[in-house]
Amino acid sequence: MKGDRGYWDRPRRNLSRRRFLTATSLAGLGAASLPLVGCGGDDDDAGSASGSNGGSSSSAPPTNAAAPTANVAQVKRGGTIKGSTGVTFSDVWDPHRSLTSAGLLWNMIGNLALRPNRDASKIEGELVEKTEVPGDGTEILLTIRKGVKWHDKAPVNGREMTAADVAFNLSRISGKLNPAEATQFPRRSTLPNFESATPVDASVVRVKLTAPHSGFLRGLSDFRNSFLPPELIEQGVNLGDATKLVGTGPWTITSFDNTQKIVLAPVKSSWEPDVPYIAGLEFISFGDRLSTQTAFAQGQIDLFEAPTKTERETLKKLAGDKVREEKWTHHGWSSLRMNTKKEVFADPRARKAMFLALNYKAAADAVHGDGYWTATGPLSIFPEAFTPADISKMPGFNPATKEKDIADAKALMAQVFPNGDFSFKLLQASSAQPSELAVRFLDQMKAVWPKANIELELPADAAAFAKRLNAGDYDMNEYTLGGLPDSILELESQYSTTGSRNYQKWADAEFDALLLKASTQFDIAARTETLRQAQQRAIDDPTLVKYALPSYVTYYGNYVKGAEGYGSAGSYGTYDTRFAFKKMWLDKA
Repeated sequence: MKGDRGYWDRPRRNLSRRRFLTATSLAGLGAASLPLVGCGGDDDDAGSASGSNGGSSSSAPPTNAAAPTANVAQVKRGGTIKGSTGVTFSDVWDPHRSLTSAGLLWNMIGNLALRPNRDASKIEGELVEKTEVPGDGTEILLTIRKGVKWHDKAPVNGREMTAADVAFNLSRISGKLNPAEATQFPRRSTLPNFESATPVDASVVRVKLTAPHSGFLRGLSDFRNSFLPPELIEQGVNLGDATKLVGTGPWTITSFDNTQKIVLAPVKSSWEPDVPYIAGLEFISFGDRLSTQTAFAQGQIDLFEAPTKTERETLKKLAGDKVREEKWTHHGWSSLRMNTKKEVFADPRARKAMFLALNYKAAADAVHGDGYWTATGPLSIFPEAFTPADISKMPGFNPATKEKDIADAKALMAQVFPNGDFSFKLLQASSAQPSELAVRFLDQMKAVWPKANIELELPADAAAFAKRLNAGDYDMNEYTLGGLPDSILELESQYSTTGSRNYQKWADAEFDALLLKASTQFDIAARTETLRQAQQRAIDDPTLVKYALPSYVTYYGNYVKGAEGYGSAGSYGTYDTRFAFKKMWLDKA
């Protein structure tokens, strides 16, 4: 066998229905599943996409270098890694209801059933160590890892994880446990066609689907699908109190005050006994970004996450060669979303006009910097996606045709609002301060339509933003969020009529039909063509405009080891940083 090649691996071959299901779903899940995966094939490596701004012509998904394997003999154990609290530590800490922030916290204290590998080419076992598809794809058997225990905290007190726990989490993520509140579970679309999950015995779960779907196991590997013990929900534990959270991961929260300090202690497990290497984690509040940046430059903290273009330039002056920049392409995209249920964007001509008028390259260059973002359409890192070079040549996205695009935008909008005197509010995701991207887009809109009344709106907090999105209580929003680990699931979630994250309330019967067709196609070329048609429909009626794939950047003190090359193409940037803490260590003189 030359390797367990799957759907994401290249070069592609046409697969039978049976081999497609096993190859796409089971690649990389351990030796027990290998007999189900087709053997043989070529050994050519996949290409990688450029990280420059819209300049890549490669059709391959972005591939980041594999993280170096630490020589355990060189690891210096002990010590505490310090970071800052930041806005990512303000949320409701229910991993299945939160938009994103809880997922970042749970990736330190919890685990996933399955996890994408570094370049998102396949999925690998974590809490689930073996999967089987015994029949036509409507049944999947999940064998859980033996010896995994919940943290030794009430109300579970260190008991072993069981198949019933896994079944509970699958049912809850899908919204099946709370059908009256299904819209409050934003990742239900990650488990497509889910019907039920039933324990066969203490270690095996039988999952039933209403129809086969090649993206189901990839959806389960979404980084926000962490598992929690059923007792937290059944006993009504307050998930707003982070110290009450119980997971299976390498860290547990000992104290939590977002305005002062958050402290986590290591948890050794029987299945990962060598990590974490360090003795603790602390996240300290410095009040604002400038104070945090200064603290990092002075060595008070060991890392500085997601610096802006201006902050990067300042850090290079302040800290010089004392710090190291880690940068990677990831699956977190910047977007504008227009609510089709609001009068101002109810007409597709108004939506198209707004899409054509905005200069995405100018805004992204100014905010992210040249070489720190990539152009993207409805799909980004996936092989079925239009390439950045393709996107950059399309009207609206193409900076070379922007003058004509603006003229076309004005003509379209005049058909809906003859005097250009429409009004709406642009809701941004963060409550901390005005987003530079949102402000720039606001200025661009006002320059094209000076009579329009357009205002920037800040939410009360992250929970309020999530609630307003789910309820459709906004006109337009500017938001950067992490995508899903499968191309069909990504499009279903964000654009389909029943998509759990179709916050713009778009309904297009032809688009839905194309996605349904693609989910049943097992010929790679045919599936790709169908998804290209679906993407074009989403571009032609741009209710959700994904316009940039920003690079994720973290600065570390040079003495922080184990974080080199840790970024992953298949996830959201902060997730990688926090997941890597268990394998980082300090090498101070």
